[in-house]
Amino acid sequence: MKSNLPETPLGQRALSHTQRMVACRSVNGTSGEIGFPDEVRAMLMGIAYFAARPDHIYESDVPGTPQGRRNILALLKGNGSRTVVLTGHFDTVGVDDYGALRDVATDPAVLAERIIAQLEDSGRSPEALADIQSGTFIPGRGMLDMKSGLGAGLAVLEAFSADPDFDGNLIFLASPDEENQSAGMRAAGSLLNQVAQDHDLEYVLQINMDALQDEGDVARAQAVGTGCIGKHLVTALVVGREAHACYPLDGLNALFLASSLVREMECHPALAEGDHGDASAPPVALVQNDLRAHYDITTPARAWCAWNMITRTRTAGEVLSQCTAIFAKALDEAVALHGARVRATGAAVPDREIPIYTFKDLEEQAAASPTYEAQEQVLAAQLREREDLPMPARARLLTELAWDHAQLAGPAVVIGFGGLSYPAVPPLASRGEQALAALVARATTKVSAAHDTPIGILNWLPIVTDMSFAGQDDAEGYHAAADNNPLWGCGIEWDVDGFPRMPAINAGPWGRDYHRSLERANFNYAFTVLPELLCELVRGSLGDVQADRP
Repeated sequence: MKSNLPETPLGQRALSHTQRMVACRSVNGTSGEIGFPDEVRAMLMGIAYFAARPDHIYESDVPGTPQGRRNILALLKGNGSRTVVLTGHFDTVGVDDYGALRDVATDPAVLAERIIAQLEDSGRSPEALADIQSGTFIPGRGMLDMKSGLGAGLAVLEAFSADPDFDGNLIFLASPDEENQSAGMRAAGSLLNQVAQDHDLEYVLQINMDALQDEGDVARAQAVGTGCIGKHLVTALVVGREAHACYPLDGLNALFLASSLVREMECHPALAEGDHGDASAPPVALVQNDLRAHYDITTPARAWCAWNMITRTRTAGEVLSQCTAIFAKALDEAVALHGARVRATGAAVPDREIPIYTFKDLEEQAAASPTYEAQEQVLAAQLREREDLPMPARARLLTELAWDHAQLAGPAVVIGFGGLSYPAVPPLASRGEQALAALVARATTKVSAAHDTPIGILNWLPIVTDMSFAGQDDAEGYHAAADNNPLWGCGIEWDVDGFPRMPAINAGPWGRDYHRSLERANFNYAFTVLPELLCELVRGSLGDVQADRP
């Protein structure tokens, strides 16, 4: 493998910081993730500014997660109140996908040699072989997602610390748990508020440094995102009317109804936002289960479905309304089809209308039960300890409990949310941030020209990131997600109104094979171009960008 060294001292520091971070494993949900802030603190203490001011390094616990998860924040104090936040997550996905190479998955140099030998022997992935053999890309778990982003951010913080009289302030914030439920970033709001109060700071921009993947167009991979898609996990508890399998006409199979919903929702074009050729991904089913604990000859009484739903401009309430309308159409057609088939046997067809309840509606009816509140608190406490149980499964148990206490009869459907909802962040220009949008254009143009490489600007990042929590500006609209999510307060805790509002963008590394054993970051962009781009964005933001406003 060709050995590389970044062209600039800034890039060399970014590489050094990244290599140290990658070597310190921080797989989500492990002791490595819990201990990683200690490594970041040690790195910060190697910078003269923080060695002299250790009180400018803050840590805070992340509630509602395994004990010991922490955010770590470093404040570089300059002149004035204007403050830019450089942020990213330090947890990674696991290393089991590396197989025999798992022990060296966080040693890029050794891993590169082993991968080259493996690929040469197998003939698999000529592209990855060429990438790594040439030194154009550097492999390692967390290298792309997203420790090379954090390494670049830390190098920028270190570079600014060498100027004792710079204008503005710079924060470096590293958070856990992005790969699960973004508990770190959700909890960071209180820490950011505390630091702002202690030092009289005005937050003018958050720069998230998460990674993008090459999809055939380099200008869309090495790019700055000025907006970010949102995401909801829409769920449906489908209640049918069970019957003996020898007498199926006596009931209405919950799986039949659930399949009708899945068929109608799958990739529904009305739920994909954007123009032709630039639309967000349409909804796709992730879960469809019947809820029997064991096999018997009775048709399923209940089923559970969940869909991934990407948003740009729609609120949680609008998502519920749209999905409810699609559910209603699917159920009407299912009832008509079922009726026609029953009629064909000569049997009588019952009149049926299948009601659709939101989870909020259901819980209000369940609250009339004298035992619901106590039983819900017991179950919620049990589920908080069930790290092994996915969020949608926990949501299903809580929804079923509410159904059991609501004294309603099937067939019916309950619609809600079954995971963390990520708010969409509109592009800067559409939020009235023309001056910041102009700054991004100037910075990308300047750095692109300096390195003769394209740097794109994306209105919508195609990935879900922690940028959602600082950049979202529709806290009121988000409450519909909270009200209709049984997990709110039971595994999902977030003070929606308490997170400091600031414009947010994403500028991070790019690479290939995200979350796979051939994960690799583009070397030149991560360790030469990106650090300089971050410096330009920070300098411009700490100046008075309002002067550019028309």
